Amino acid sequence: MKLSKERMEYIIDNKLIERCTEDEKKQVFKFAFGEEFMEQPDNMKGTLETYEEEKEMTNLEKFLVPCKFAIEDDKVFQGFYDKSNKYWNGWLNPYVTDEVRKEILEYYCPPKLRDELLEKRKEAFVTEDFDEENPWLEYWDIEPDKKTGLFYFGGLFIWEEVEEKVLEQS
Repeated sequence: MKLSKERMEYIIDNKLIERCTEDEKKQVFKFAFGEEFMEQPDNMKGTLETYEEEKEMTNLEKFLVPCKFAIEDDKVFQGFYDKSNKYWNGWLNPYVTDEVRKEILEYYCPPKLRDELLEKRKEAFVTEDFDEENPWLEYWDIEPDKKTGLFYFGGLFIWEEVEEKVLEQS
């Protein structure tokens, strides 16, 4: 039976929730706390994280597409691209796991080279120019994207998606 607003207010005001059926309790709780709050998993109630954020994180496959990518004929890496933001200036915008991030950095800017570049950076007259000429350095310290938990490697490099047919020929 659907309870009226007045009946739910009466139940709340008179602390009669224990006398309600399970269906009536659900109606009263949704009325008192809001439907969105009551639909959240119990472990999220009372936290700052929202149900929508949690739902987004479990539905990454709805907007992230697995892909393989490379710069020209260099090593091929695995990652993902966002369906709504696949390209920047015609180049792929990949997202990668921390493991793949480390693989990429080992390939393009191994620790020994990184350390040498960091020393040279200290001596650079204009650090902005130095950083522009050595873009891999900043990727050693990047944080993962808050929405995906992955590392964004787009918007700067000339990544191209590598099709399966090309991989089979290698």
